[in-house]
Amino acid sequence: MHRGSLLRLAVHHSFLPGFTTCPFSGAPVTSPFFARTLHFCSLKKLAAFPEAHRSTFFPIQNLFLRLFRTTAKRMAPTVAEFGAWKSPITSEVAAGSEISFAGLERDSFSGTSNTVYWLEQRPSEEGRCVVCSWDPKAQKIISWTPREFSVKTRVHEYGGGAFCVFKNQVYFVNKSDQRIYVQPSAEAPVRPVTGLDGARRFADLHYSEQFNCLFAVCEDREDRPAGQSRDQVHPNCALKVVPDNYIVSINPESGQLKCLVEGADFYASPRTSRDGNLLWMEWNLPDMPWDVTRVKWATLTSPTKKVEPSDIRELKAANGKSDVAFTFPEFTSTGKILYVSDEENWWNLFETNANQKTKRCIEKTGRDLGHPLWIFGMHPYSAGAAVGGKQSVALTYGHELSILSYDESNTGSVVRKVLDTGFPHNHVYYVQTVPTGIYAIGFDAKTPMTLFYLDFLTDKVTRIQSTTEVKLEGYLSEPQEIEFPTTNGEVAYGYYYPPQNQDYDAPEGSLPPLLVRNHGGPTSKAYPQLKLTIQFYTSRGFGVLDVNYRGSSGYGREFRQKLNLKWGVSDVDDAVNGAKYLVGKGLADPNRLCIAGGSAGGLTVLNSLLHHDTFKAGASHYGVTDLEALVADTHKFEMRYLDSMVGPYPADKKVYEERSPILHKDKLKCPAIFFQGTEDAIVPPSQSEKMYEAVKGKGLPCAYVLFDGEGHGFTKKENIKAALETEYAFFVKVFGIDAAHVSCDVKFDNVA
Repeated sequence: MHRGSLLRLAVHHSFLPGFTTCPFSGAPVTSPFFARTLHFCSLKKLAAFPEAHRSTFFPIQNLFLRLFRTTAKRMAPTVAEFGAWKSPITSEVAAGSEISFAGLERDSFSGTSNTVYWLEQRPSEEGRCVVCSWDPKAQKIISWTPREFSVKTRVHEYGGGAFCVFKNQVYFVNKSDQRIYVQPSAEAPVRPVTGLDGARRFADLHYSEQFNCLFAVCEDREDRPAGQSRDQVHPNCALKVVPDNYIVSINPESGQLKCLVEGADFYASPRTSRDGNLLWMEWNLPDMPWDVTRVKWATLTSPTKKVEPSDIRELKAANGKSDVAFTFPEFTSTGKILYVSDEENWWNLFETNANQKTKRCIEKTGRDLGHPLWIFGMHPYSAGAAVGGKQSVALTYGHELSILSYDESNTGSVVRKVLDTGFPHNHVYYVQTVPTGIYAIGFDAKTPMTLFYLDFLTDKVTRIQSTTEVKLEGYLSEPQEIEFPTTNGEVAYGYYYPPQNQDYDAPEGSLPPLLVRNHGGPTSKAYPQLKLTIQFYTSRGFGVLDVNYRGSSGYGREFRQKLNLKWGVSDVDDAVNGAKYLVGKGLADPNRLCIAGGSAGGLTVLNSLLHHDTFKAGASHYGVTDLEALVADTHKFEMRYLDSMVGPYPADKKVYEERSPILHKDKLKCPAIFFQGTEDAIVPPSQSEKMYEAVKGKGLPCAYVLFDGEGHGFTKKENIKAALETEYAFFVKVFGIDAAHVSCDVKFDNVA
């Protein structure tokens, strides 16, 4: 008999319970096949084995005994100290896999197209952003954007909403010149729509079928008498001219611009209805779009005629409140207005009609729908076409994708259906409905961010594109959501990632180093998603805590406002108490605690190092070090952000001084490393430079890594890679972890 057939027969007859550990090494056996085969190879009695084949059993048994002795040696984990483990998740893997999706759009033409379009940022192409589409008939991905273009707008510096689609033509903003271009097909050359005008930027693009033209938010930076004087906005700001923001229509053939709505400091979400209404949201300084906003609409008789103030109608909160953050307004196919409101603490979905005679919360729930409007175009819901008075809306509440179905006449109940996306604990960023189903971008703790399609008829989920295809089973840490006590009797949240590497065990009784990560914003949020930059650490033996400190989004308006006037204090307390909580649980080495964060998270890092003894090292990525300098040298969008986070300036000058790390540099007693981009318009490089010089002058281990051409956040693969491996090498060095295989190209200061 052929040995392969004999093996199958042998395993088939090995019906007794299999081994759970290898009899040769004691290592766990997780494969059912291996377990049953080991059992077969060690049988003392052959009564269950066919007598005709027993003569060939012993050679096969000896073969497998030799095989498993060799395999057992490989299966036995190596004992090495936490933080020194070797991992297949290299900086190359982590950096190359940090592709991100930055938009999801459907064709705004009211046809029957099931094609979806998305924006893909590619670090391997120097951070270039490319429009892609999915052809559902051919089942293939199509890349649109020519190599010499990158789709990105710089409105508010954070951008978003940089492209839209109408009748299979893609309209997009090009990063280098900020002009709008049109591309008739993926193979066709692009054509400029707007003129070569370096003063104007465009975002939140929308093509109106009703008016056959583009609508957009325009940020006008022209230095002219009509521009706002900086003294009108903030007398302490060094900007020579504060940009004007307004809503424009754009003729797609001639490129002619027409200002339709102006007067507010900021605008977003210009949308049109089939019956000729224009809808938008707006807000004024010092508010941010998650503080207080207004949603307005007006009948538009012509796309070249400015909206008269007397024609404008304004949304009122259902409960009469005025301090409400409305966001993501959209028209339904029948002209109803959908919007998200936090008037009852949570960002929930509401609906009204143009005369506001009917208004209701579609679903009242203790979860946030959506997120702060840092960037344009992030759709937390998508309305399908109403059929027979029945409206359906796909939503991305928290951990699930669902559909709400209801009667537009306000009669009957709302039916909610949770959709099975195939992700065990899924989170969904973007969603778009098409006639036959739903496209969405989702992820979970062990699944990379993935574009998928869910078919209405079959409920079948098709995964289209993922940010990485790397197989890393056995090396991925699964986060645990934690709630921990902090100051003033309150709580904060976070996701704890324990060390995980199937090839290693740590010495008995030892504890892992802990990296505490702090998101930016500070009004942002940490998600339990597959971040290979986190797994890079956990697969090397670090624990990681991704903190959602007070002020983070996703936990309602009240929690979001707990950081008001307390930035640099409450966030710091929460980072410190999160680390102490894990130390108290026996999950971290108190002598090897480090902290890292970018932008606003950088301020958290530095103030944690200055005012507490909890952390032994820190890494600041383009972090704020001088709050007064930030007031004087920042962009319009965040020009008055600190009014609510710290206090009005200069009235609260003393508070600014107390919380600016650069003014307390003499208190720093531990190593720190700084990462910065030369083109950062939000946190200027000068802030990191000053702090670095202060640390260096004190003789503490430190480094300053400056990436040429990078802005607020690193997009190029080589820079993401360098930042990750340098940060890790720095922590390993200062913690004295014995990892001779670790190296980087950066020379650390004040290190022997």
